[in-house]
Amino acid sequence: MNDVTWRVEAHSAKSSGIQQEGRLSIPAGGRRRQMLSIRMDHFHGNADLTLSAHAGPYADRVSRS
Repeated sequence: MNDVTWRVEAHSAKSSGIQQEGRLSIPAGGRRRQMLSIRMDHFHGNADLTLSAHAGPYADRVSRS
């Protein structure tokens, strides 16, 4: 099993943002989908969202506005 560490960050001009982190295990050569709830209290508008993950020597980062 390989440990995967993930992190979600969301920020906007009107909010201080959120940060969530977690870990999960995936067997070598395996795949896994995980639903993440992202909630920014008392906020209406656009936000920048970044999801990053790493496992061993591998890493990826995706950002959306």
